[in-house]
Amino acid sequence: MYACDLLAAHAVTPERHPEWPPLDLCVDAGMTLLLASDRHRAHRYLRLLGGVDPVGQGHVALLGEQNGQLDREAWLALRRQVGYLLDEGPLLSVLSVEDNLLLPALYHGEVEPLALRAEAHRLLERLGVDSDHLRLLPAFLAPDQRRVVALVRCLLAGQRLLLLESPLAGIDLLRARHTRELLHEWCHTGQRALVVADNDLQLARRADTLVVLGSGACHTFHGWDALCASPTPEVRQLLTLLDPDRPEE
Repeated sequence: MYACDLLAAHAVTPERHPEWPPLDLCVDAGMTLLLASDRHRAHRYLRLLGGVDPVGQGHVALLGEQNGQLDREAWLALRRQVGYLLDEGPLLSVLSVEDNLLLPALYHGEVEPLALRAEAHRLLERLGVDSDHLRLLPAFLAPDQRRVVALVRCLLAGQRLLLLESPLAGIDLLRARHTRELLHEWCHTGQRALVVADNDLQLARRADTLVVLGSGACHTFHGWDALCASPTPEVRQLLTLLDPDRPEE
C-alpha cells in the first residue's frame, strides 16, 4: 500500500467530514496541486495528508510511516523531513526576521550557519524582500513580506516534503510570479516534493499532478492537458473558476 517514497493516501477522508469523497494519492517528487471550488475543502485534505488533522477513514503514510502509529520520538524524527506552511502558522514575534528564517534549519539538521544565512539572503532578495529587513521583528513587515519570510523559512529547512496552504495568498503579482518559479525549481531539484492547496492558474499549468477535490469524487490528473481534456462536470466547473476567460469546448 505504501510504495510511494514521500506521501501515500489510500481511500482517506477527514474525520470532521466523513461525507467527503475518499482520496487516493501517491507523491514521490515534483508538485502536486490540490484544487477545489471550496478553499476550505482543499485545506482540510492538505492538513489530513500532513498529519495535522485526524484521519476519519483510510490510511495516510509519510515517508513510509503510517500517520497515527508513531510515538513522539519517531514523529519528531519524521518532522525533520516534512514541513508545513499553514494559514495560521505565524512567525515568532520575539525573534528577528533572520532568526525566524534560520531557527528551523539549525534545529532540525546539521547546517553551516554562514552558508544558511547567505542562502536566506539570496532567496529573500529574489522574492523582493530587502536584506535590510532581516534585523527587524516580524511586526514591522508588511503582511505580504511576512508571508514570503514564512515560505522561505520552509524552503531553507532542508526537508524532503512540503505541504503549503495558499502560499500565494496576499502576495502582489510580481512577487507571486517569482514565488511560482522558486517553488517549481525547489520541487524539481533532488528527491523533493510539494503538495500545494491553491486555486492558482499558473501553478496549475506547471504542476505535475493535479487533484480536483469534488463533492462527489476526487479526480487525479497528470498534467494540465489531462485536466483540460476531462469531460467530468465538476472538473469543467473548476476549470471555469481557474480560468474564466477560457473558451468553452
